[in-house]
Amino acid sequence: MAVATGAQGSDAGQGISAATALVAVACLALLATLAIPGQRDTASLNRRTEVQALAAGLRSAAQLGQALGRAQSGATGLVNGYPVAADIARLMTPAETMAFTLSGDTFRHRDAAPGARCGVRYAPPQHPGGALLLQPMTDGC
Repeated sequence: MAVATGAQGSDAGQGISAATALVAVACLALLATLAIPGQRDTASLNRRTEVQALAAGLRSAAQLGQALGRAQSGATGLVNGYPVAADIARLMTPAETMAFTLSGDTFRHRDAAPGARCGVRYAPPQHPGGALLLQPMTDGC
């Protein structure tokens, strides 16, 4: 009675064939092709979400600054009752603004491409009783 060993003659122990290696490389290339654009989309979505979160934080900080200004009539550093962008940045915690840089009246996302519109523009009202300018820009994220 013969026992089968699983070896098929002289092919035993020779490794994978060129065709098998080619199929494996093709599968890896296909996976990479599908995964890389998904990663870019996720990063863009993360930046847009951070911009929206910063806009909400800026709105809260501005309202807090306005309330503080009303409570302390004649407070300095307020424009028509609202703090300027530099003061807003100081009112917020570093965790809220660490992904952004302040340039003029715009908080720009640090990871955005140069010149891309990815951030929040903030400016106090132009006149008393006017509207606060709070413009999230996510089309360039």
